[in-house]
Amino acid sequence: MSEHLHNHDELDTNPETEEQTIEKNGTVSDVTTDVPVSDTVIDVTPSRVVVNNEVPVADTNNSGASNPGVVGEAHSATQAEPSIEELLAGKKSSSGNNGNGGGNVPPQPPHQAPKKSGNGKSFLFGLLGGLSGALVIVLCAALIFGTLGFMNAGSGTPTNGNGVSISGKVEIETDLTAAVEKVQSAVVQVVTYDAATSNTMFGGNSSSGELEESGSGSGVVYKSEGNDAYVVTNNHVVDGAKKVKVVFAGGAESEATVVGTDSVQDLAVLKIDNEHVTTVATFGDSEALKLGEPVAAIGSPLGSEYFGTVTQGIISGKERTLETDNAEITVLQTDAAINPGNSGGALINMAGQVIGINSAKISTEYAEGMAFSIPSNTVVDAISVLETGQTIERPYLGIQGIAIEDLSASQRQQLNIPDSVTSGIYIAEVNSGSAAASAGVQKGDIITSIDGKDVGTVTQLKTVLNTKKKGDKVTVEYFRNGNKQSTEVTLNQVQ
Repeated sequence: MSEHLHNHDELDTNPETEEQTIEKNGTVSDVTTDVPVSDTVIDVTPSRVVVNNEVPVADTNNSGASNPGVVGEAHSATQAEPSIEELLAGKKSSSGNNGNGGGNVPPQPPHQAPKKSGNGKSFLFGLLGGLSGALVIVLCAALIFGTLGFMNAGSGTPTNGNGVSISGKVEIETDLTAAVEKVQSAVVQVVTYDAATSNTMFGGNSSSGELEESGSGSGVVYKSEGNDAYVVTNNHVVDGAKKVKVVFAGGAESEATVVGTDSVQDLAVLKIDNEHVTTVATFGDSEALKLGEPVAAIGSPLGSEYFGTVTQGIISGKERTLETDNAEITVLQTDAAINPGNSGGALINMAGQVIGINSAKISTEYAEGMAFSIPSNTVVDAISVLETGQTIERPYLGIQGIAIEDLSASQRQQLNIPDSVTSGIYIAEVNSGSAAASAGVQKGDIITSIDGKDVGTVTQLKTVLNTKKKGDKVTVEYFRNGNKQSTEVTLNQVQ
């Protein structure tokens, strides 16, 4: 999926101020995939319930879905090619995809074996059947009138007074039930509120100043200290909320303060009074997970009515990539059912440890059971910073640019980009005093890799930089006037 700059923003601008795409389940970005039947856009849906129908329903017919295309591609006879300035401003063209793929096979009725014609044995079978039927009737009558005493009380099996036996209480405990019991009380519902609005007589909206419930997700209590407790959830669950409330099993409530958020990793930390906290979750090692390992998701899909819902699945993938406006994030894939309202809830292993924070799912007629969770190791690193009220600092180069793949042939010619350079980031501007400027990077250079990792899109560039910290030195490879060069850049500035 090609990336572009928005309004001439600095290429690696502060991710905290950019619109968050993973919020789009309620609001996560579209992931494009090739399906043999037709081109299809898959909605990666954040699992947050939004009140007032703010969450778009998955468009299984892909009507109006956008299938990002190469800039300059002929989409229609009347569509004009955007200018380079428009590309830098984020006005890249895209091709529509309105087909539904067709070819759906309707459900088939169950197969019914053909009836065989009668033969000479039918009379004998009919006679035996009649005798056996009469015997059944006699036995039933005997039971009804109590003539068969051995079926009544006294046999040691409880009955309901009508002769129906009732089994005693059966205690069943499995690895799953034991794991759920350890952590279920630490999983809470997170409810958000926004300003109430009403329609005006002129067709607009007005705010009354009062707050109304605007959405809900899930969260996990992971720490209790003094009179306070801390809850981790998704950033897209609480983003923009005027008020946040945490609801516990049993209905107890606590007002929450958002103390830290990170839109890149889609995480947020809430602080609450620990009056109603009875259980604190523990984190497991997400790196130690194995493919096929059983897991369970706990949360409140579709709101409070289904509070504490448990679904079971396995680890389907360990290093999947989801693309957001800010970067590509590495997530766990599971087939445990995750639905709107599960966002921020726990994905646990059979030891009752939280090994992921549920975040999104793929919603399309071509796929089922594909949900994603932020790995616990990523979560632990992030919340240790966010709970202190600090932001997660990420270094940046200090450039503005555009992906080569987003340029048409005429635009490449206009910018003097050699035909031999097929991928990279064209630098349209270098900020004065930035890390890139200090290393000698110039306008017109084309960055192709950082520390040996290819960067063909803005998203890939940000993803690499997000793994670094202030003071790190990185090797930047680039083309200048058709010649490949490299330089060492010290990342001395953070956002």
